[in-house]
Amino acid sequence: MKTFLPKSLLFVIFIGSMAAPVNAQIPVFNSVTANTGTPLKFDKFELNINLTAGYTNPYDYSDIDVRCIFTAPSGRKDTVDGFFMQDYLLNPDGSLTPSGTGSFKVRYAPNETGAWTYKLSCTNTAGTTTQTSKTLNCSASASPGFRRKNTQNYPVFTNRNQDIPIGSNFGWHNMQGVNDF
Repeated sequence: MKTFLPKSLLFVIFIGSMAAPVNAQIPVFNSVTANTGTPLKFDKFELNINLTAGYTNPYDYSDIDVRCIFTAPSGRKDTVDGFFMQDYLLNPDGSLTPSGTGSFKVRYAPNETGAWTYKLSCTNTAGTTTQTSKTLNCSASASPGFRRKNTQNYPVFTNRNQDIPIGSNFGWHNMQGVNDF
């Protein structure tokens, strides 16, 4: 014997299956602040993103995903993942205490001079929001660029100058947390 469900119950089940999770809210960009509108070539360009969105874990890309597409003057496009950042205060004993609520950020270092565009988007389980394109103007700098691997003994910079890194060795500590470093 076959069992049939009433059409009204099937409709409720269908609509319910399409609904977003209870805590999901389509992302809304409240504000996006750039550290500068005219970064130098190879310097940090950072977006501080204040957004309202439903998510439970800001570090889970399947829960919330912030991205920015940068378009160079030459037309090349780079997609950069955003990340969640929490500031901390350093206590006298070397421990850390969270400061504020944290926020999403995008960091990028333009490698061409000229007018760039960037477009920010945020996706969560409820949907995607995209910001209108913004511009930045990258100026020339004296920076040698990024470190790159080389077939020789030492890495080189983007401008092909050799890089001989010198660093400190922190092999011992006195159990004082970050104060040791």
